[in-house]
Amino acid sequence: MIELLVSMFLIAVGGVVWAMRDNTNPTALWVWGWVVIGGTALLIEAGETVPWALRASLLLSPLLPGFILAGSLAYSDRRPPEWLLPAALAFGALRWIMASTSYTELGTWLGFVIEPSVWVLSAHIVWRVTRGRDASLAQRFLAPAFLTNGLIEFTAAVWMLQGNGYPELAATLWPPVALITLGIQVTAAGHRSRALRNALEAETAQARLALEHSDLRLSVLA
Repeated sequence: MIELLVSMFLIAVGGVVWAMRDNTNPTALWVWGWVVIGGTALLIEAGETVPWALRASLLLSPLLPGFILAGSLAYSDRRPPEWLLPAALAFGALRWIMASTSYTELGTWLGFVIEPSVWVLSAHIVWRVTRGRDASLAQRFLAPAFLTNGLIEFTAAVWMLQGNGYPELAATLWPPVALITLGIQVTAAGHRSRALRNALEAETAQARLALEHSDLRLSVLA
């Protein structure tokens, strides 16, 4: 039964990745990233009874940085490339294959280099958008939140490369940091959306006013 549930979950995640690959809503991309990583945590728990569930978690773990980067690009009004999320899934598949062979340490090294780097890149992208004076408090905390997540992943990878298991401190810090980051993301995206909408409404009002003045001048000349 557990094997069936895990298989259905993996199939569902594949469908989500395919459906979200051209999404431009930062909130949706970020939320789905945390949903997937929550499922990954359940796979790790199921690894005690389902031997391949732990390796399957390696397939999904790169999707969180992938969703974070895609959401950050969308947040900065740039369309995420359609290959980004499938590439994250392919990277996870590569790590799964390495874990199934004698290249487990190499897979850990790849995760150590790539995944924290994606967090740092995402932090840089959102920082460039939120460094203005009009940025809200949540927007200003967005980049530091990403850097904190990247630091946790970096520290955990260093610890695991020394032959240890996943560090207890990182496991303790991860849930509250994840929840705080998600709250900051949703709030910052809402502020960004309202700011863009207000700017659009102001531009529309100015264009309407200019058109009215133009019509008035034409009526006077007529």
